[in-house]
Amino acid sequence: METMFDGADPGKKTPAQIATAVHRSARLQSAESELARLKAQRAAIREKMLSLIALGTDGYTDEAIVQLEAEDRAAVDKLGPLRRTTLALRREHGERVRAALAVAITETAQRAHAAAVALAAALAEIDRINDALARSHSAEIWVPRPDLSLTVERTARLAGRT
Repeated sequence: METMFDGADPGKKTPAQIATAVHRSARLQSAESELARLKAQRAAIREKMLSLIALGTDGYTDEAIVQLEAEDRAAVDKLGPLRRTTLALRREHGERVRAALAVAITETAQRAHAAAVALAAALAEIDRINDALARSHSAEIWVPRPDLSLTVERTARLAGRT
């Protein structure tokens, strides 16, 4: 007899495969590339500044440090708006991934809900066994009893049952 715990369907895509298959827009790819470029530029500027500071001060190094600080400020000025744009594009992509995973979420939540309900019922039965054992002066069975109410509630909601 096959159960829900026998393993994954080998022909079924994993959540990671589904998520990876969702197209990342050219705008998102471009924004992430530009963000990485600006971060690398800032790191390079800081590295140059530290090298110049280590050399000590003279007219040349002071002027070069001032120039590098200006370049860094210009990069920082671009970073704020670029980060906001990138985050908005990432959220849009995340919503597309969520939509692509909607069936998997529902199916998995249905299985999780059934498993949580079955576990709660089995643990309730163990409680009844323990009551009978206690009344007959026998040692009880010790099984940890997690509170599954939130799991049952949340999986029911994800499964579309409430």
